[in-house]
Amino acid sequence: MARVGKHHETPKGCTRRGVVLGAGGAGAALALPSLVGAAEASATTVGLRDKIYAIDAATTGTLSVAVYDRRSGRFWQYSAGVRNECASIVKVLILATVCDRAQRLGRALTAWEKSQASIMIRYSDNNAATNLWKSVGGAPAVQAMATKLRMYQTVTNKAWGLTTTSAYDQMVLMDEIFWFGRVLNSTNRGYISTLMGQVTSGQRWGVGTYGTSQVKNGWLPYNGQWRINSVGHVGGYGRNHTLAILQRTPTMAIGTSVANRVAKTMWDHLATPL
Repeated sequence: MARVGKHHETPKGCTRRGVVLGAGGAGAALALPSLVGAAEASATTVGLRDKIYAIDAATTGTLSVAVYDRRSGRFWQYSAGVRNECASIVKVLILATVCDRAQRLGRALTAWEKSQASIMIRYSDNNAATNLWKSVGGAPAVQAMATKLRMYQTVTNKAWGLTTTSAYDQMVLMDEIFWFGRVLNSTNRGYISTLMGQVTSGQRWGVGTYGTSQVKNGWLPYNGQWRINSVGHVGGYGRNHTLAILQRTPTMAIGTSVANRVAKTMWDHLATPL
């Protein structure tokens, strides 16, 4: 099922395999709009729906996807309201919180903050994440930042990797960083983008697989399944989109393979705008 509408209110009641297509800025939240037949007729969106459904149906676990195409100002989602534990993708939100605090204090990031941020994003260093998490005030401060960014489906946990989120919320965060800047200034957005573009090669699966990409991935074994998540921005060869892929899957190998297949599907289908 495809839907078209404005991007302004949080999605509610998304079904397991619900698909939504919308128009407008992803920095706001999404309203589930009324059906419009023209959306169903779009070869691009029908192709996406069928391909992602096939990938999902062939695997065990859960898959949710959200993509925003800057060229058309339209987004597409697949079960994007389903929540999942963040694992290391929460590190982008942690850094955004650090940047927001610096802005409110009227200063640039300190040398220590930058040193911790660099290894946290580029190498997914957990100690650096914990250091920055504590420095800004932990779960309450990061939750406040999520609310400020209108990430209404994100709930922090005192164990930062167990913070829950949705693919839609992660798309909102990526759009804030790469385009809209409703909260973060251009200097801090550029800094986060630069670090995501320098992620070490072994951690560049999923969103980082194609084109000129900025990525942050997360992986965590938890309650008998792996949380395998990939978020970021993809450009080059005419593409210009943000993408979030969240999964629960039996193994890390299966999860990274699925993330790569989803990213490839998006790359192929977004040769033309949504």
